[in-house]
Amino acid sequence: MSLKDLFPNGLQGGVKKKVYTDVSCQLPDDDPAFGDKRYDLSEKIIGRTTMHQFVNNLVDTSVRMQNDAVTKVISTCKAALPIGPNIVEDNSQNDTYVVTESNGGIVLIRNKNKIKPLFDGIIQILRKEVCHKRLEDTKTYYVVKITNKKGQDRLVRIPSEEYAEKGFRNINTQCPDVVFYSTTPNATQFMNEYLAKILSMIPTIEIQHVFMYSGWEQLDGTWQYLNGAMPNVKSARTLVARDNMNTDYIEKFFQLSKNILCTGQEKESLIIFLCSHLGYLSKLLEEGGLSAHFVMFLKGKSNTGKTSLISELGGEIFYPKKNIIRLEDTPAYIERVIAEMQDTNLLIDDAHPAPTKVLEKIINENVERITRAYGDMQLRGKCRTDMDTYDKKISGAAWLTGEYLNLSSFSSALRVLEVELADIGVNKEILSSLQQDHLIAKTYYSAYIYYLEANFEQLVKYFKNNGAEKRQKWRTTLNGAMDRTVDIGVTLEFVIETVAAYANTIGIDSSIWQAESENKLASFLLKQVEKNKKADPIELFKSAIKELYDAGSLKLAASKQIFKDDLENIGYVDDNRIVVIRTLIEEDIDNLLRKKGIAYLKPTLKELYQKGLVTALHPIRFSTSRTDNSRPTMIEIIFDIK
Repeated sequence: MSLKDLFPNGLQGGVKKKVYTDVSCQLPDDDPAFGDKRYDLSEKIIGRTTMHQFVNNLVDTSVRMQNDAVTKVISTCKAALPIGPNIVEDNSQNDTYVVTESNGGIVLIRNKNKIKPLFDGIIQILRKEVCHKRLEDTKTYYVVKITNKKGQDRLVRIPSEEYAEKGFRNINTQCPDVVFYSTTPNATQFMNEYLAKILSMIPTIEIQHVFMYSGWEQLDGTWQYLNGAMPNVKSARTLVARDNMNTDYIEKFFQLSKNILCTGQEKESLIIFLCSHLGYLSKLLEEGGLSAHFVMFLKGKSNTGKTSLISELGGEIFYPKKNIIRLEDTPAYIERVIAEMQDTNLLIDDAHPAPTKVLEKIINENVERITRAYGDMQLRGKCRTDMDTYDKKISGAAWLTGEYLNLSSFSSALRVLEVELADIGVNKEILSSLQQDHLIAKTYYSAYIYYLEANFEQLVKYFKNNGAEKRQKWRTTLNGAMDRTVDIGVTLEFVIETVAAYANTIGIDSSIWQAESENKLASFLLKQVEKNKKADPIELFKSAIKELYDAGSLKLAASKQIFKDDLENIGYVDDNRIVVIRTLIEEDIDNLLRKKGIAYLKPTLKELYQKGLVTALHPIRFSTSRTDNSRPTMIEIIFDIK
């Protein structure tokens, strides 16, 4: 007997089969037990089995055979999405799914008549946004407009790498007021495929570049100073708009700037004024082959108006909230603010002797970090977002205020241009005028930036062509000056020239001011050269030893035996030498120079030996034990006591 005899009507009439092409549609999308990646969990669980592979092959073959018979529904909306046959039955009847817009929302249509809502809003892709940041890689987003059924719009930015799989999740998270019908089976997958469809149907998409920072940037071959007043810049730094300029403010500030300090400090007043332009000019100088590589230190006693004045002249005037660093701040915060304050002037406030050794170490490290960053025009550290190391060129200027600046090396000292205020300090009348109307300074510096922008290429060419000649001029003027000081002279002379040309464009005759300013600058830098010589560690060591000895502050015994018996002495005299306990003499020198506001950059014994100031390359132990049984480490200093 055959099977035909047993089943004369065949198997087809007695058994009905359903094969599911997408097993994941049987898993509830809104079930939290499946985690963030619930949309592909079924594939992970079932996709590995042999039976599943067999069923897939069977279904794929069946679908290909019937694909031509599937009705593809395209609605009048631009986002109709035919999903295709989802269930294959034995009678060759297929279910067709279409996702489309309807009555202000997104709906799922099954077999052309069964409608289920998916999302109570309309989705429209507006543009592609390329986002540029200072210390991070460029990122791309799709900007999508969501319109709810009340006609209210909301913009959502979806990272391009997340658009395919997490695009709708971004929308749903950022639009909690728009209902999403997550209970509909496979609703999230339908919405993600809908997003993919509407993107594919856009022939060309607008691309918009957005900059998340301010400062100089070359766009389409033209240098521009990006700031928050521009439509494609998202930054808190905002210049006064070109069409809102009051030239009376510009002229008023130019006149006020001549007397920002009290009478008798004309040279110092000029240096402060010139340095206030340096942050905006720095990029042009770099393009012209010259780096400013120095910071200005405004030194003075408390309540002389140092910080208040610098706050009215620095880059903080372009911000609603001032970006001021204090030397006690964390390195991460300092690096972030330096990155933000590119192409402007950054204020670092309140350099002072630390009350504790821990705080002193923090302050000293931060001083070194800042002076090296602006001295070398390089920012090194960890990027706060992904902790990748970065090594970025920086452009701009910085000035510190305080009573005392401790530097760890002589090379760091050469990166600092010190301006010391007299006790009478800042001209309070001028300061009051600037504080009462912030637009005076803000308008002046905005117009200066626009002048640089309009003449960027010409100024860079001028700096390139005249840099060598200027250097030779300042080497001659500052006879014996180091290269860094020479470069300060060249840099500030270029500032004078750009300010004079800028003033001429608004009708101010600046010829007399320019000549006087160059003379004052030369006189000030000649004093700076002398300060640099005195700041040499060797010179400081020699002068401090002599001053301590002449003042009777060194407790020296008349002989080696007396030193051995009397513990109050720190050393003894031996012919043309003084033999002293190394740690104690270094402490006495450091305390003396600290009181005078001079940072002591301790020289090594090798440096002292090479200059003929000590008798040996290494310290020596005292030959016998003192009365307290100690044998201190000594150094022999060659010193003429007569």
